[in-house]
Amino acid sequence: MSAVLSARQEKILKGVVEAHIGSAQPVGSLQVLASSGLDCSPATVRNEMAELMAAGYVEQPHTSAGRIPTDKGYRYYVDRLMAVPESSARAREAISRRLCRLEGWVEAVCRETCRMLLDATGQATIVVAWTASDVLVGQVHMARMGPRTLVVILVLSSGQVLHRSLEEERPLSASEVARCARAVRGALVGRPLGAVKEVLSSLSRHQLLSARERQVFQSLASPSQVPEVVEQVFLEGASRIAEAPEFRRSAELAGLLSLLDENQRLGRTVLAVSGGREFVVSIGRENPAQEMHQCSLVLRSVPIREEPPTRATLGVLGPRRMDYPHIAGALRDLARELPRWLRSL
Repeated sequence: MSAVLSARQEKILKGVVEAHIGSAQPVGSLQVLASSGLDCSPATVRNEMAELMAAGYVEQPHTSAGRIPTDKGYRYYVDRLMAVPESSARAREAISRRLCRLEGWVEAVCRETCRMLLDATGQATIVVAWTASDVLVGQVHMARMGPRTLVVILVLSSGQVLHRSLEEERPLSASEVARCARAVRGALVGRPLGAVKEVLSSLSRHQLLSARERQVFQSLASPSQVPEVVEQVFLEGASRIAEAPEFRRSAELAGLLSLLDENQRLGRTVLAVSGGREFVVSIGRENPAQEMHQCSLVLRSVPIREEPPTRATLGVLGPRRMDYPHIAGALRDLARELPRWLRSL
């Protein structure tokens, strides 16, 4: 079979995909015939479905069952057959109303964006705000959080906030914490994020600081504490994945939920799939994380600021059997409204 299907095969594949999205059940020839508007016999539809199965676009979960789409079938549908609904002024106005109530950090807008996507799609949603290491440090705060925990907060010129915590073997005194806070503020404010590791390493050798204070800065300068690319990951609706029929008895569910709990790895996975592209649909085994091989990830990237270059990647994660046209439309509408609110922060 050629890479491009015949018009009738395309109608049948489209019917199988859309019926399966709605029901989560295998789709039979009579069901396809009723929904596709084809003028042919059920036997002809069955023959075409057999051809589609031989070519790897659909599969039969068990003998005498109908067909369900494969990754290849979903890919053909997304690339050639789906029709994204037109954007509505009402939808855009609703987005604007929710965003205009927000004040403050990029975080608040990203979190609300996650919630809006969840409301619009009914699937787990992810927003990754990210920027490169040339973003500047705008504010630095250091404080004690508990008997043995120090917290350092960097507020970046992109509006993003980095939190780093450090467990102390021998807690610093209040005066030592205050001295460290003054030192780190004086050294970091106005410096690019890419220079943070070098600055902290320099403080770890500062002779006017005590040995314990220098140890704090040495620990903060470790590669695991200072990222080259800043990512803030926001997730809503992870439980929706567990509610999907595909995952109720799935051995992969525990691994997938574990991945969603690992913010850094989840953010890296989303950015790897996005690759800087504006719109991406990654289906099944196209996803780099093995835990996502039974899922699809639909992503839309939008610019937040030009200086420093900062972007947000909006994502919807769910079973391969998801309403791709509706999700693509929801992402498009948010992508049109989001940048102007983020740039104003």
